[in-house]
Amino acid sequence: RRLWAEVLIEAKKISDSELQRLTAAGISVRREEFDEERRGIIGLLFDNIEDAKSEQRYLERMLSQKGLLTCNRHFNLVQIIHAQAGKGNTLKILAEHWNIPPSKVLCVGDATVDLCMLDGRHGFLSATVSNADREVKDAVRSWGGYIASKPCGEGVVEILSKLKLSGTGQKGD
Repeated sequence: RRLWAEVLIEAKKISDSELQRLTAAGISVRREEFDEERRGIIGLLFDNIEDAKSEQRYLERMLSQKGLLTCNRHFNLVQIIHAQAGKGNTLKILAEHWNIPPSKVLCVGDATVDLCMLDGRHGFLSATVSNADREVKDAVRSWGGYIASKPCGEGVVEILSKLKLSGTGQKGD
């Protein structure tokens, strides 16, 4: 929270500037209202997913030069977050805290917001379900992860069974 507080003003400036730029260009977007200080997220919600993807690419380039902020996307919502935040970094810190090797951490995700834990940068096992975003499937595939043939919860059960992690104590259950 301290780190987010240090960059919150800059994140708000970027969000406000982007909102003005995008609106002037005729793109339908609005600021998603979060408890920004507590949650550590500033969001731009787009009516069109292609506009959200375009903005994510634009922000990734712009924010990579600054180093303290990054962004992710969950369908039509583009979120600006602290560069050390996100699911991947959080799991990395937890694994280190509990002395769990990254290769023993299974990450399952289905949306682009999950890419930071599925793309291999931290060394986690990665898996996804059949109804995941194409980008997620591509990342999991490129890292050598498992893509279930079933969607949603059934896909997760398939993943756990395939990786022998069903919790029943019997292989294949």
